[in-house]
Amino acid sequence: MARRAKLAEVEETNPDHPRLATSLLGHRSQEQTFLDAFNASRMHHAWLLHGAKGIGKATFAYRAARFLMSEGASDAADSLFGVAAPPQSLDAAPDHRAVRLIIAGSHPDMFALEASRKTPRGPATIAVDDVRTLIESTHLTITDGSWRVVIIDATDSLNRSSANTLLKLIEEPPPRTVLFIISHQVGGVLPTIRSRCLRLPFAGIEDQDVARILAARRPDADADAIGQAVRLSAGSPGRGIALLDGGGSGIVDALAEVLEGRRGEGGLKAEAFAALVAKDPFHYAIAGEALTAWLAGAARPADAAPVAGMTEALTAQARHAARLGPKPWLDLYQHATTRMERTSAVNLDPVQVLVDILLRIQALLARA
Repeated sequence: MARRAKLAEVEETNPDHPRLATSLLGHRSQEQTFLDAFNASRMHHAWLLHGAKGIGKATFAYRAARFLMSEGASDAADSLFGVAAPPQSLDAAPDHRAVRLIIAGSHPDMFALEASRKTPRGPATIAVDDVRTLIESTHLTITDGSWRVVIIDATDSLNRSSANTLLKLIEEPPPRTVLFIISHQVGGVLPTIRSRCLRLPFAGIEDQDVARILAARRPDADADAIGQAVRLSAGSPGRGIALLDGGGSGIVDALAEVLEGRRGEGGLKAEAFAALVAKDPFHYAIAGEALTAWLAGAARPADAAPVAGMTEALTAQARHAARLGPKPWLDLYQHATTRMERTSAVNLDPVQVLVDILLRIQALLARA
């Protein structure tokens, strides 16, 4: 199937692909929930894994897939020699045939749908034809009699047609088929899909676990750079790696000084900052994420818990901004998210979009 060729390509170009992860730090309660269902023979056919991007949802899905397809293949053999003790973790033997095939991206009963690369016309999507091909493939006989696993990464990349087509598979799954449906924004998932899935929420992991992952993935990285990336990761190893690789931490650090700008000088700082980050799509995305997170923090009460992933300076600014009350910040949050989302869709000037948001924040801060 063409999808497996795509997985092999991912392995060559992205050593950080979650399929290749041999362990998972954190998310112990999610693992226990899945184990309990397996050990009680109450395996739900569709699991909706939702939470912030980069926190380990896909890594969990591949880990669960390796467990199912190796443990499930052993069920028949175990039944010949009595009842085996129930497994206590999702660990799978690395030399098991199913595990090796999954890591290689060539297991005949393992399917993964991922978004194609972003095009000039808009964001990356999962095409409806790919979903149809997937559904056809899931009706073939399972090769080793264990489980068939499907991973959708992520629902955020489904358009309405592909989402409605996927719904057909969720409504009428083939026997011994488990779907792991990943979502970064669960509110955007079709209600008809949400209602048919068992929801498994994921939250950010501990800073020490993020640090361990970054040190293992980037062994040559400077310790101070890793510490800075961890501080701004908000518990997301994926975000930490992106910050480390792309130098995004410096963008977040510079934002506080830009927001402090006042009339005249503030405009110059905003223009210089926007022009700088707009040169790199990653830096622009980081700036946008930091700004919307800051606005969300400013809309909270001053004594509320700070928004994760902010520097001390940005957190202090957000608390000061909260003196204006939530309404102006919520209004600006809506304006900012809408404008940032439309930037690529309707060819808005990214520099002007960012300058507009920064100047609006500066004006409101001057009143706080």
